[in-house]
Amino acid sequence: MAKPKPALADLPEELISNIACRLWSDDIQSLRLTCKALEQKTLHEFATEYFGSKAILITTDALKVLGNIARSKKLSKYLTSLYVLTSYFSESALTCPRGNTCVWKPTVRHREAWKYYCDDQKDLASSGRDLNMLSEALRDLPALKLIIVVDTPNAVLESDVRPWLKTFRLTGRNPMIPSERKNAEYLKKLSHVWNIVTSAIADSGIRTLKHFGTSLGRGENALSVPSDIRFSDAKLGGLRKAFKSLVSLHVQLTSKISGKSASKDASQALAKSVQVQRRFAAIFPPLEDLDLCFDSRERGEIANNTTIMPFLANLDLKKMKTLSLDAARADRPTLTSVLENLHSIQDLRLTHIDLSKGSWVPILRQLQSMTPHLTHLHLMFLLESGKKVYFLKQPEEEDLGADPDDFYDDFDDEEDDDDDDEEEDDLPPLETMEGDIISTATAVDGHPGADQTPNSMDTMPHSLPPPPTASQATATSAAKGPTLPSKSTHGNMEHKSPCQEDLPERGYYVCLQDEQIREQLPTFIAEYNTGEHINEVMQGFGGAIPIPLGAGNPNDLMNGLAASLGLPPGYMGMPMGGGGAGGAQGGAGATQGGAGATQGGLGAGNTGPGAGGGGAVAGGKSGRFRQIDGLLSGL
Repeated sequence: MAKPKPALADLPEELISNIACRLWSDDIQSLRLTCKALEQKTLHEFATEYFGSKAILITTDALKVLGNIARSKKLSKYLTSLYVLTSYFSESALTCPRGNTCVWKPTVRHREAWKYYCDDQKDLASSGRDLNMLSEALRDLPALKLIIVVDTPNAVLESDVRPWLKTFRLTGRNPMIPSERKNAEYLKKLSHVWNIVTSAIADSGIRTLKHFGTSLGRGENALSVPSDIRFSDAKLGGLRKAFKSLVSLHVQLTSKISGKSASKDASQALAKSVQVQRRFAAIFPPLEDLDLCFDSRERGEIANNTTIMPFLANLDLKKMKTLSLDAARADRPTLTSVLENLHSIQDLRLTHIDLSKGSWVPILRQLQSMTPHLTHLHLMFLLESGKKVYFLKQPEEEDLGADPDDFYDDFDDEEDDDDDDEEEDDLPPLETMEGDIISTATAVDGHPGADQTPNSMDTMPHSLPPPPTASQATATSAAKGPTLPSKSTHGNMEHKSPCQEDLPERGYYVCLQDEQIREQLPTFIAEYNTGEHINEVMQGFGGAIPIPLGAGNPNDLMNGLAASLGLPPGYMGMPMGGGGAGGAQGGAGATQGGAGATQGGLGAGNTGPGAGGGGAVAGGKSGRFRQIDGLLSGL
């Protein structure tokens, strides 16, 4: 009797899963359509990659897909991380303020699709359907551990971002994201998304959340303490139950009181803000990881009515292992009280904190008593009543060996040399993939020309990199919570800021680990000193800083200028930029690394694998088990 031929479906599930994780998205979905045995044995790998971490827009299509996943008995248990994008659709995008120079020139179908999304978001908000649909979905997701509100998809490229890709495929452009300047239309949208997310969490009865917060890196468009975290008693009670198991909170807020509240009675408005912060802090259990960022685009200009202390002082800090505070005003007595309650702290990061009363020396002495369990310490760009704080003695002028102004003279000479080189080298004409010639006056290095500078609605790249493959195992890592910055030190014992190594300032950018903390804190106490007031740096330029037109990436210009002034990168109102997740902090998306660096080639790649993957599972299906794969076709 002949032996039966070995079949792929007869292999152990571990081997088939190992094979499946090495297949491309189209191939794994095709393999799953061959038989029920292979569909079942590849479910774990398939569901973990495509349904473990999702990023959604507030649109009917995306909320329906999330609801379908939640109602699926097979898939609902795999979704562990949910990112809710604040991206929006505005009819203003249909009218180009610069005539025919806009980047996006919609066809009739693109225009109709964009109008559909505009009307859809308005209808969802006015009818309350977005809140109902999200609440129902959260109610049926038993393994959901993370919910983060994000303002750009670049920050969550490790997640499935198919709703974003679908909108680009239908409209020919990306949804709108916040600009670096305050935008009333976007702030209204941000507040609405935050409100429905927190309301859905309170109403759904979810109890599995471990990580919650926001990831907002776009300028001054942030949540407001006086309004956005002011909840009713019923909602606070629901959130308290939902956050019972929470261990990590990352949130960006602006605590500055402005507008009518500030003009009527500043003291009364401040008292109300303090009360709101205390009530909000009361809903959280003892946290292990806390990241608070306040007024991040107003560093050095923190108003007197700005404070984070009421919120921080009313938290239970006994289990806190990681604490990061960024861009806020603090008084020494309250900050001292907070540090005294950090019995388990291992990682402490204080950045752009203005100590309004007293000096940092008592704080340094307090940190000495925490060294047995403190393994990582950031003291970066700190202020004392508006003055720059240095933890090392500054060199005397005679120790510099030369006139400090020579540094800037050399810098000017280098610029002149660069200009000469540019005049000698003529740039060749740029050529598109179709062979069309582009004038160098119109675009250089992928940037629009001076007459084609994109406005706020065109600041995102019109394509995203393809979703990550299973081999990258990103969906599993996303469930662990927001990724913290690297603990690596700057590698400069004089603690100079990045890009400022040639300047005389010392001890303004401190990053220490383990034994370094115990060794250097005594030196910091002995050599503690303060420099000029942060506002004096700006006044020295008369409030206006000339910037040459058409000169490279504005990110690099502003950060280089900040370095020459002794200011930290990003101070001048421009982000540091960068690739990957750092692109979420960028000004114009097309000028960033990672997701924002390319537009043309990746556009086809995104709509190809994205749409092709969905099409592969949408057509020619039969049998109940194939309905799971069909969920992808809805995106």
